[in-house]
Amino acid sequence: MPLGSLWFDEEKQQWHRWAERWLVIRSDALARKQIKGLEKRLVKAELALAPLVARPGQDAAVLQQKADKILHRYRVSSYLSFTIDKKFHYLKVYENPGRPSPHSPFRRVRQTQLSLTYQRVPAAIASFHNARWLALVRY
Repeated sequence: MPLGSLWFDEEKQQWHRWAERWLVIRSDALARKQIKGLEKRLVKAELALAPLVARPGQDAAVLQQKADKILHRYRVSSYLSFTIDKKFHYLKVYENPGRPSPHSPFRRVRQTQLSLTYQRVPAAIASFHNARWLALVRY
């Protein structure tokens, strides 16, 4: 498919024109290979996220950073989404040692429990499966 392009050079006050030929093809073999590669990357990313699900830690920012790093490393940020949930528990801690009485002084201590959940994004994966066209450009 022949296409032409124009560009104006403001420095020299001159127009430039060139022609390029685009060849747009669909290769079923390449599409299968890329889909298989995406599936492998998704499985590897899910396996890497599993320890974070089991032991998310105490800091939400660190957990967010680790999960983002994993998705970026396996190039699946568009195909996997995750959420971090926080639950707060307030424990009653008595200030004096020994068995507490109803009048013993105490304080409330807040504990944060994080949980990480992830899931595949079906719409993005479906669009990856459907849009496997390759464009080759020749000048």
